[in-house]
Amino acid sequence: MPDVTVFAGYTAHGLDPKRCGKIKLNGSLVQDPRGPGYGKASLYGLFLNLPFAPYVTRLVPPPEFDAGFAAFDARIGLRADCRNVFFHLRTKNWEEKSWEIGRALDLAHMIKTVYDCNIYYSGSAIDWIGESPDMINLAGKTTWLETLHLLRSSSHRICIDSAPMHLCRALGLDCIRLWGFSHPRLILGEAPGPLDIVDDDSSSKTNIKDVSALRVFETAFPEFRETQPITISQGRDYSQHGEQEIIFKYFTEHAPTAKTLVDVGAFGQDMSNSMALLKQGWHGLLVEANPERAKIVRKEFAGLRVKILNLAIGISVGKAPLHLHSDAGHDSLDPLWHPGNATEKSVMVNTKPLAVVLMEQKIAPDFDFLSIDTEGLDMLIMSELLYKSAYRPRLICTECESYADAVGLYSQYGYTLLAKTGPELFGNFIFSKKV
Repeated sequence: MPDVTVFAGYTAHGLDPKRCGKIKLNGSLVQDPRGPGYGKASLYGLFLNLPFAPYVTRLVPPPEFDAGFAAFDARIGLRADCRNVFFHLRTKNWEEKSWEIGRALDLAHMIKTVYDCNIYYSGSAIDWIGESPDMINLAGKTTWLETLHLLRSSSHRICIDSAPMHLCRALGLDCIRLWGFSHPRLILGEAPGPLDIVDDDSSSKTNIKDVSALRVFETAFPEFRETQPITISQGRDYSQHGEQEIIFKYFTEHAPTAKTLVDVGAFGQDMSNSMALLKQGWHGLLVEANPERAKIVRKEFAGLRVKILNLAIGISVGKAPLHLHSDAGHDSLDPLWHPGNATEKSVMVNTKPLAVVLMEQKIAPDFDFLSIDTEGLDMLIMSELLYKSAYRPRLICTECESYADAVGLYSQYGYTLLAKTGPELFGNFIFSKKV
């Protein structure tokens, strides 16, 4: 196919728009009528009566092209050394093809931690309306020619299947490509390459929600793969009493062995000690006793590397009533727990000891992190786990209220109190295993 020269408009080049060809779509997806063996790109060859056309169209900006954006560069603070990173991770309201803004913020913070740069978030005006110290919001604020210039002035480009991705290909620029709903075989007519992030190598649709910020970071910045610290974007603390900062500091100073966690009483992303770690690429097990809360957990943790069990952790295998409370998060197997907001309602749930669940799920005895909040049963559950099993999580966060002498209990098994968070009676203990 011929090269396409970028130009500012019909008038500037003496062209009559009435005599220029147009491609009008029918409002649906562009697909090659000859079948799935032809990528979407090859369809453009039909317009030129070609039997097959790989996507080799090139955009050739004139030599003075970038010099014409001095005012734009000054307005956005574009770095002349090209240490600029371009993000385009949403496509209006098409959620199957889009990454949520939280993951973009997490990725931006990872990058800024190890790479001195400016990060620009591009897209439609509805894609992001917020602000962040890690990411400059250009959503809805650039023209196509400005976007073209920004792509050419960036050291790294990270895009979904979108117009900026195709612009990168046409300009001959490398681009990390996140695929969701679509697939490079269907869109480009080629197998995924090292810069493509997909679920699998098939020609099926892919799930962009399964792509973690850590995976994108390691693909875009492989040189920092081993040195990327455990960190999270400012203002995104999911924990109840600031436990997240303590947990991340611990694993920054003591590298995790397998990035495995278990969260008993998962509840949801609010008051979660595991969400931030999972967003960094950790994996593991979430356990929630209340069936309705378990549905919320499945929705809020969708796409992360976790197995979710609707199960109550107790001291025996069987069934028991889970006593419901008007305050979310107080549901308990203990009928006397927080009587002030207890209701007369209960739901029967399956129960198992924690050691049994860990063995069934093939969790390693020295897994990295355990968060447990069972509303009154923490002491009984942990006493049994430590006394009867070989399980010794490296870091444990547990609710204070059920313990008579938590420090005395855990010190018997080689743990040190790392921190106490929240109110005196209702906060959490964080214990670390002595190395």
